[in-house]
Amino acid sequence: MPKVSVVVVSYNHERYILDCLKSIAAQSYPSLEVICVDDGSSDNSFQIAQSFSEVEVQAFSKKNGGPSDAINFGLERATGDICILTSADDILLPGSIEERVRLLDHSEADIVCGLAQWIDGDGEKLKPSEHPDLFPPFQMNSVDLFRKLYLMGNFICAPSIAMHLSTFREIGEFDRKFIQLQDYDYWMRAICLGKTFHCIDSPVVGYRWHDKNLSTSNDDRSEIETRQILEQIVSAASSDLLSEVLFGSNYAYFDLQLSHSELGALLMMKHSNQKLSEKGRDRIAECLTSNERQDAFRQSILVYKN
Repeated sequence: MPKVSVVVVSYNHERYILDCLKSIAAQSYPSLEVICVDDGSSDNSFQIAQSFSEVEVQAFSKKNGGPSDAINFGLERATGDICILTSADDILLPGSIEERVRLLDHSEADIVCGLAQWIDGDGEKLKPSEHPDLFPPFQMNSVDLFRKLYLMGNFICAPSIAMHLSTFREIGEFDRKFIQLQDYDYWMRAICLGKTFHCIDSPVVGYRWHDKNLSTSNDDRSEIETRQILEQIVSAASSDLLSEVLFGSNYAYFDLQLSHSELGALLMMKHSNQKLSEKGRDRIAECLTSNERQDAFRQSILVYKN
């Protein structure tokens, strides 16, 4: 059976980390490597990880550098065939690892994720009315997934992710400048490289909902990071991918002759974020410096509307 490296990232999680590590130790999967990265906590999180004995834990303490830096730190030290990422305030549900490994080995998916069972600070299950609906089930091709992620935001549960270590090496590190939405950026970069996702239609993790959830703790920063990610990703995506996202699978039948920059600007214009949409319009205005480019753009709009 492939060796699995579980990378646990902790920052001031002394209240929760024991539950997280116990949930890993309780897994039925036989070949585990547990790497716990403490990102400069000021509490006893690191000491708890160091003293945990139900399963062998490689505990590391490093200077605070943010979640991306901590994830990269852990993955750089992973030696397993498959990597599973989780936060020390979340837990793995029974059979979680085995199910994800099975799908990675018996499907064409490069990255497997699942749904979340929402829990409160005390580990009690939350009712649907007590938490936002952030992680719906999905099964869609890469183009549709890219389109939905781009236009609607992130809906992939990061602690539910499993992927081969080779996939991580190919996609590259998590971007350290993102503090809240580094996973959102990563999923979209993965799709740009042709990686496919499979979502398990059942909960595989207990997702902790509390007042210090980093992903929802600062709306202003979240909006800034969203715009940065979406501007970056139109540059990373191929012209073919952007064309399919904008015009559908029949785009090849139309001789639109739009440049990569124009395709990216059109996609930005389509977004509901006003600042991003305005930036897309400004980019289009810069591109339309000749009658030839204006004609191509008008033709693309007719195709898009139809």
